[in-house]
Amino acid sequence: MISLSAPKLFEGGRLRLCVASLFVSVAAVLELIPHLVVYLVAIEVFSKTAPSSSSTLGWLALAAIGGVLVRFILLGIGYVISHASAFRILRRLRLALVSKLNRVPGDFFDGHQSGDLKKTIVDDVAATEGVGAHVVPELASGLFVPICAAIVLFVSDWRLGLLSIALVPVAALVQMVFMQGITEAIQEWHAAEA
Repeated sequence: MISLSAPKLFEGGRLRLCVASLFVSVAAVLELIPHLVVYLVAIEVFSKTAPSSSSTLGWLALAAIGGVLVRFILLGIGYVISHASAFRILRRLRLALVSKLNRVPGDFFDGHQSGDLKKTIVDDVAATEGVGAHVVPELASGLFVPICAAIVLFVSDWRLGLLSIALVPVAALVQMVFMQGITEAIQEWHAAEA
């Protein structure tokens, strides 16, 4: 018998989702490399010291291209892992639901149409796939990247780092303003879909 408890459903999947989140987060940080390279090129080009050799600029360009390529590779690996983990969890959830159906009394099926049961087992379960496959890794990278960006800004210029941290409450306030009424809008959307 397969359990519907979260620990049993996520068994072995949590580690995979953590690894996927790590890959996606590192890929997101690598997305900052071209911006860092532009900053370094600007310093090289506009510095008052002797002009840089073209080989330095070439290495910086190579670093930007390499960062982008490695980013896409890590992103692909991360999403393959997260999707495999999500599909494994969906499979366990479906097996647990079907296992429950084997134990319900026979008159249960008199009050429920087979299409409704199929919708629950197939469609409703499939609707949760995006959480494991996308939300978890993207949430992790969404938290990881601003921290890394703030660190890079602090290292390059402490005033920029301080400014980036000072903008967090402003961004939270803007988000709160724009998210007002979202619950009602989502409920209307779901009512229209039904």
